[in-house]
Amino acid sequence: MDSKRDIRNKRWLSRWERMRRKGILRYSLIYGFIYCLLTFGFILSGVKLVSAILPDISSLIQDTWIGNLLLAMAFGIVLSLIQYVVNELRYRRLGSKYPSAVRMF
Repeated sequence: MDSKRDIRNKRWLSRWERMRRKGILRYSLIYGFIYCLLTFGFILSGVKLVSAILPDISSLIQDTWIGNLLLAMAFGIVLSLIQYVVNELRYRRLGSKYPSAVRMF
């Protein structure tokens, strides 16, 4: 009888295996976009905070929307690739622990 953790790990293995078949490019596009939006939101919050504290700099900061968006895109792609590598390492570790749940190709 498998424990709850074993069942959860096997389900995660099957989900990640499906994601692996779709490819890293699709994964990076999906999660890179999500992280880009989140990072851009944090950057905008920081801009609003700085412009509230230092009103003289607000005109300078407001002119850099494209730079902020490019920075958010870069952070989003980097974060999605880091998450992909971490998930791949977890997949390999759990795959050796539960070989029946993994279809090696």
